[in-house]
Amino acid sequence: MRYLVCSMNVLLERQKIKFQAGTRAILVAVADGKPFAIADKCPHMGFPLSGGKYESGVIRCKEHGLEVDVRTGNVVDSPKVAFLKIAPTDRNVRSYPAVVENGSVYIEV
Repeated sequence: MRYLVCSMNVLLERQKIKFQAGTRAILVAVADGKPFAIADKCPHMGFPLSGGKYESGVIRCKEHGLEVDVRTGNVVDSPKVAFLKIAPTDRNVRSYPAVVENGSVYIEV
């Protein structure tokens, strides 16, 4: 299903937006001038990623500091991964296609 999230101007201004697509919480963020969408759920303990600090395409979970690249949905390899004992199978979050059409951001869920 396709969802209208917001205008690209709003996303550029805010850098990240929490979006509810049916029952799915999704984080939509801009990186490299493009929109990206990932599940708004940290792979460590399931806390929302949207409340974390966002910088240069990487969102940091506010609860334990795990970092996820919004462009890929992959956990950023860091000492934090070993400290939190994140299993290799849990080192990513689901990503969703995001596009800009006529100045608006859409995601496909």
